[in-house]
Amino acid sequence: RQQQTDRAPATMNDDELIRTLAEDRVIPMAGLLSLLMPASAGVGFSLKGLDGRYRLVNREMERLLGQGPACLVGRSESDVLPTHLLAQLAHCDQRILDGASASYEEVEMPVDGRISRCRWINLSVFGTDHKLQSIASIVQETLPSPEIPSMQQTLDRLRQARMDPAQRAVAG
Repeated sequence: RQQQTDRAPATMNDDELIRTLAEDRVIPMAGLLSLLMPASAGVGFSLKGLDGRYRLVNREMERLLGQGPACLVGRSESDVLPTHLLAQLAHCDQRILDGASASYEEVEMPVDGRISRCRWINLSVFGTDHKLQSIASIVQETLPSPEIPSMQQTLDRLRQARMDPAQRAVAG
């Protein structure tokens, strides 16, 4: 495997980043990239070389992996994730290296000081020569935050309180 030594600077704006990636032929789908890069999407996105080192990450991925801005570029998952996750994610990467176009894992990982269930999807990224060039990862938390169930319980109690006594007897 050829190790990638030229990396896009981590502090580019979205347009510069897309242009650099298109010129470097890292990913030909600039439209998809522009959808995944903003932090507001709520989806972690990264692109790593075949050496396992991150070449590109969005802010949400930095948050999910507990890293500050621009701290992931050039590092690998073994540098930033707990040991128990590495085997699962290595298996996910290996499926891509073995020729799968996509692979998927559900993982439990520390996010913002709590354990969160996350959906981790890897996708193959091919160069113009049709050879595997990179692995794109899309990561999203799948469990609602702890506030959501308590809010739902409060809403349910309010709804029940608004019912007349006959409706409460039927519902309860």
